[in-house]
Amino acid sequence: MTLNILTAAGVQVTETGPAPDGGLAWDHVMAIAQQRVDREWDRITAVAEALLAAPDFTLTGTQAARRAGITTA
Repeated sequence: MTLNILTAAGVQVTETGPAPDGGLAWDHVMAIAQQRVDREWDRITAVAEALLAAPDFTLTGTQAARRAGITTA
């Protein structure tokens, strides 16, 4: 998914070797993605636990946001 998003934005990503001008190396992309997942892990697991607890395994966007602590409304 990350590769698709970057490609759609016109960013070249190299699998190995140095990144082209204006592009990114895949190991750099993966490191940034891992940092973001680590930072958001508590929110990710809170939403996953809420999904598992829901009778039909669904949440509204508002319910998911509330469980992730994104909104208090």
